[in-house]
Amino acid sequence: MKNNLLQVKNFNMAFGENILFTNFEYDFTPGIYVLSGPSGVGKSTLMRIIAGLEKWYTGEIILNDKKIIDTTPDIHMVHQHYSSFPWLNLLKNTLMVYKGHKIKPTDSDVEEAKAILGKLGLSEHLDKLPSQISGGQDQRLSLASALINKWSPVILYDEPTSALDNDNDKLIVDMIKEHQ
Repeated sequence: MKNNLLQVKNFNMAFGENILFTNFEYDFTPGIYVLSGPSGVGKSTLMRIIAGLEKWYTGEIILNDKKIIDTTPDIHMVHQHYSSFPWLNLLKNTLMVYKGHKIKPTDSDVEEAKAILGKLGLSEHLDKLPSQISGGQDQRLSLASALINKWSPVILYDEPTSALDNDNDKLIVDMIKEHQ
């Protein structure tokens, strides 16, 4: 067995007459992959299925010889439409990944979260709620928990820079590469 091998086997999916995948198979070994194609071909859908968020398919999604049939902390997804918790401030939103892994963050972990938020240009907003920041800032917030995540062998980014300007786009791409 290869470490952190994500396999898609005999994968089929359609929405009515719109067939997205027919007998799709792929072994994803550690690295960065980019899914590219026109709108509507199933890129986001495939990521949601890998993350255990969609059930309307046949075939298997397997991570390290374990079939994925539901959400798991082994797969972290940064959604195209930001998924921050509106009742938590930015720092607490970032630290929620610890709760998902049943780990209590240490003082050092909190400092690391603050440092990542700082790199994302959000230092002065740590105590703000997501509704009190801009859309681009909220998108960067959604990336913070993925960038602090040390435990999930698979991290899926669905259009992580779509609402960002060129400078922040480059920053995020560089941070994702560094984290990988």
